[in-house]
Amino acid sequence: MNLREISNDLLLSRAQSLAQKERELSLEVLQHLREIERRSLYAKCGYPSLFEYAVQELKYSQGAAHRRIASMRLLKEIPEMEAKLETGEMSLSTLSRAQTFFRQEKAHVKGRDEKLEILKVLENKSAREVERELVCRSSEPEKLIPERLRPISETHSELKILLNTEMLKVLEELKCLLSHARPNASLKELLEFALRETLTRLRPRPLLPTSELEQQSSKPHISRPTRFTRYLAQHIKREVWHRDGGMCTYVDPVSGKCCGSKHFLEYDHIHPLALGGESTPDNLRLRCRVHNQVAALGVYGHQKMARFIPRML
Repeated sequence: MNLREISNDLLLSRAQSLAQKERELSLEVLQHLREIERRSLYAKCGYPSLFEYAVQELKYSQGAAHRRIASMRLLKEIPEMEAKLETGEMSLSTLSRAQTFFRQEKAHVKGRDEKLEILKVLENKSAREVERELVCRSSEPEKLIPERLRPISETHSELKILLNTEMLKVLEELKCLLSHARPNASLKELLEFALRETLTRLRPRPLLPTSELEQQSSKPHISRPTRFTRYLAQHIKREVWHRDGGMCTYVDPVSGKCCGSKHFLEYDHIHPLALGGESTPDNLRLRCRVHNQVAALGVYGHQKMARFIPRML
């Protein structure tokens, strides 16, 4: 249809109808995301989180993925809001902001009735009005103002964060301690120094030469045996970490996609420890927490693991 040739009334009517269909489709997307999360299908497809699945597989921007997931989780708790989303009285943006607020204020906002009361106030409000209303109700308003990372060139990005007075005091103290070595250091230089020092402390040390590894492995570990214990010797952890590249090694058997996440990494026993597996490099692998849990579900079943990982069930 050539839109230039239709009447004004028909054009406006079609736009209104399409907007309604778009809201209905948005709700269907949220319902699908909820079921994908319930079945942990994102993990079985090789993703460490529903967010990564929505960004990489469904091609949402990070902001769009966050809004949909946050809204979906709020609707799961308060399904009455589904009708409000369909009519346009509530938007995805409002629902996601409200969910962020409720998570932050869980010690102060308790129960569905109080949440419903706040959501009622947010109906038909603009994004700025919603933000103003929630900031006024918040016990920690600065947490509601999101951090922003914006690429401005191939080599530089702009980071926008809100610092409280305590954090500013920490930066000032660091600047004083570095005043001899780095006089007149900028905030960027202070942050870079602090981050590099922290990484140096937290990163696994490089692998030892083979001769030293053999010497360590030949030492008896009478008090901490490798079998039937969760203790892992540091040289074993370093070997597994460097072998696996410091990332989750889960591979989707269908698509061949490797998870590759570097967040929440855990050492997973291929042959489970509880079933006689040993804490040796050949029986260990790096897995993100989600894919470690997926492996545990496959071994121990849903009933036994329900109290440990309720969201995945």
